Amino acid sequence: MTTLRIVSLLLACAASLTAQTRVDHSGWQTPLKNQGSRTTCIAFASTAALEARYKRGGSGNLDLSEEFVNYVGKMMWLHPYWSDITHVDKMESQLAATGGGGGVGHAHNFVNWMKVPQESAMPYLATAYPLSHPWDDPWWVESQRNINTFNLDPNNLPHTARNAPAYYSATSLVDMGALGSRDTAAIESALRAGYEVIWDFDTDASATSTNAIWHPAGTVTAGHSMLIVGYDRTNANPANHYFIVKNSWGPTTNPNGMTHVGYDYVAARGINACYLTGIATPGPFNAIRFIGRRNMSFDGHRGTLDIYHLPGASQELWLSGYGVTTPDRRVGQFYDTAGNVYRVNGQIVGDMIQFWFKPTNPNMRWDEQRETPTLGGMYSYRLLDSGDLQDDLAGYHWNNAGSTPAPAYGGYAKRATTMTGTDGYESPVFNNSQAWTPSQWLGEWRLRYDSRDVPLLIDQRNDLLLPVADRATWAGFQAYTFDAALQVWHATTARIDLANSYEIRFDINPAHDAASIVAYMQSWQRGVAAGRTTLGAFGIFEGSLLTRLGDHDFGTFTSTYSGCGAVRPVHSGAGLPEIGRTVTYRVANALPYGGVVLSLGVSDTSWNGVPLPLNLSVIGAYTCWMTAEPLATFFAGADSVGIATWSFAFNQPGMRGIPIYSQGYVLDLAANAAGLLSSNMLTTRLGGSY
Repeated sequence: MTTLRIVSLLLACAASLTAQTRVDHSGWQTPLKNQGSRTTCIAFASTAALEARYKRGGSGNLDLSEEFVNYVGKMMWLHPYWSDITHVDKMESQLAATGGGGGVGHAHNFVNWMKVPQESAMPYLATAYPLSHPWDDPWWVESQRNINTFNLDPNNLPHTARNAPAYYSATSLVDMGALGSRDTAAIESALRAGYEVIWDFDTDASATSTNAIWHPAGTVTAGHSMLIVGYDRTNANPANHYFIVKNSWGPTTNPNGMTHVGYDYVAARGINACYLTGIATPGPFNAIRFIGRRNMSFDGHRGTLDIYHLPGASQELWLSGYGVTTPDRRVGQFYDTAGNVYRVNGQIVGDMIQFWFKPTNPNMRWDEQRETPTLGGMYSYRLLDSGDLQDDLAGYHWNNAGSTPAPAYGGYAKRATTMTGTDGYESPVFNNSQAWTPSQWLGEWRLRYDSRDVPLLIDQRNDLLLPVADRATWAGFQAYTFDAALQVWHATTARIDLANSYEIRFDINPAHDAASIVAYMQSWQRGVAAGRTTLGAFGIFEGSLLTRLGDHDFGTFTSTYSGCGAVRPVHSGAGLPEIGRTVTYRVANALPYGGVVLSLGVSDTSWNGVPLPLNLSVIGAYTCWMTAEPLATFFAGADSVGIATWSFAFNQPGMRGIPIYSQGYVLDLAANAAGLLSSNMLTTRLGGSY
């Protein structure tokens, strides 16, 4: 018994020793890739590490976008030496088409701000981006705008990369530093604990894609980054001990296509190393949606807003790594139509951005706040998702964003169709020379906020809708918002500030959306308003954008004459009686499954020379009257409860305001000698925008 236990212990020790001399995590790796001719190894090494951690977590072989990691990582870099930024348009970020850097740096980004979509959102470009000038040419170096025109171009940074369904990131890492990158025992320890090691190092002549073990040889030629996934010390000759490495130069002839790097090479060539220890639940990356070029209009002033940086993205590595301790608040740049350029700082929280720039100091450093609590504008915009406004911005700003900011103004920022386009601005509908008056709000508007797109009608002024105490400072208006789900208009009261008639406030009916709107018509772009929306159920602030579509007439249904018979047919209309919408006519109180006729005409005074109303007693339908001209007739069978329906779409703009007279006739042989009963008459007056 004792002998068996000793043998068992010896066998266990031997097995443990074998495990300690060889660790191979190749089975946890996603397929090998090839970076091609580009210097993007750092993106491949760091992304491979992230994919491996997710695979261990049960996500399988994820294929994450190395292109996104490299492109966005380069774009977010900020030059740490402000004294080099000699003018307001001097390059401070990097051209995203370039490569280089460190895989460890990207790993830190994964923990701090970077989230990565899958490969399909931004596929890898195996060959270099075509550039109009060399990357270090003064054409780039002296013009941040030229850099932005490339970096923000949706042909290079596509919409799919900024709006992927899920993004992947890390929650923690262990930074091994320069010493750890050359400490083979420390790297072994991390591998035995179940981690892959991102390794930045110098290459020399021995660095090849063959199956040979790399050993130091000759002069250092370049930097590189790879992922160490195991080691093997089973050979009796220490010169043949090696680390098992996933390289982005494509597979070798070694098992699993891995590269073998000697212990002496690691000890001689290491620059930096780290390993990821935690991963985040995949989710959205709202901040990246702000990145882009937009044409901006605020209170009618126009310019181009380039958002090319996420505040805080440069804090840990590129700034702190160079001894800079001031906070990274950079957002981008604003270019007005007069040719002036301003650096922009701010903050992004969720789907809201707050930013500022300084007319008194256009070349504002990345850490600067707005000028003072009582001087300097503060812009507060939110992302819009409604239809054609995907990822565009709308909100409000103050010229003096202090503790009691006043007054507020509206603004928006929309993407143009091209990077150099001047389109994207909403069209004004009023002459700026006109005096301000609350009546300029009358008409039909398109209200967009969050993912909503809501028709708004401001129909008529009626101060009696307001509390008595408010009538000295506000004008009251009857207004309506259209509920597309129910196909009805919900009434609400809009109020216009009498002192500043560019401001409007109204609530959306709780049955519709339970939201409160505060918006400001732009004084230099009348007929366009922007502001904020508060979603009542959640207390969430959203940006809102209103554009005036034109004047509007409400359509109406009016019933006259009461019909005939012991059980009188009842004729009614449903839907919106407006040009371009569908109207449903209904006749009730018919016989179950009986026949019903609907007549439509444009006169209630005559029919082919016969005066109306016409007493139908002449045909035996006693006490019944024809009151509507039967210019066109339509037959339908009633349902099981005696209701017949017809639907019509009136799409001719020329019919607006013209009354349409309709009447129903129920076929009932027992009712009278004629065998029919007439209904009430319905007058439909079509409304709509114009």
